[in-house]
Amino acid sequence: PLTRAIHTANLVLNSVSVSNNNTRRISLEYFREFIGFHLHAKRSDKTDVLQKFGEKWDFSFLESESDDKWTTTLEERVSCAERGYQGLLWLLSQPIAGDNILVVTHGGLLTSVMGHPNVQLIDGRNEEQQEQRSVTSRFTNCELREFELRLLTHENDD
Repeated sequence: PLTRAIHTANLVLNSVSVSNNNTRRISLEYFREFIGFHLHAKRSDKTDVLQKFGEKWDFSFLESESDDKWTTTLEERVSCAERGYQGLLWLLSQPIAGDNILVVTHGGLLTSVMGHPNVQLIDGRNEEQQEQRSVTSRFTNCELREFELRLLTHENDD
């Protein structure tokens, strides 16, 4: 839930044709970058993001006013991957209008969660684009990718 991701999401959503233009925009701790060590990975205070983006965004899922999860020690990759995976499970438990969910987050989290053992991705790009970058390659700044996502849970193996 850093402001860079919110700015990117707004750019994407404002540039696409949305039938009712009331797309639900929520900020979740699950999808933040690696927690700790880097000052740029520290979340802004809830009050600050509410003032900047509160008109279109729901910040009620932020667990605290300030970033009490940030420490001087960088989060382990496996922990980051599990956090992102839990976020994907949360998204799937929500009522969704339509077939698509846009997740705007940071490259470190995406790279980690794509390596989670319960995440399977199918690249949504054409063959020429697939040859340029693989599903698991590092994301570039503001890069958009389309995937079909399959999550393996204890309830189902598909």
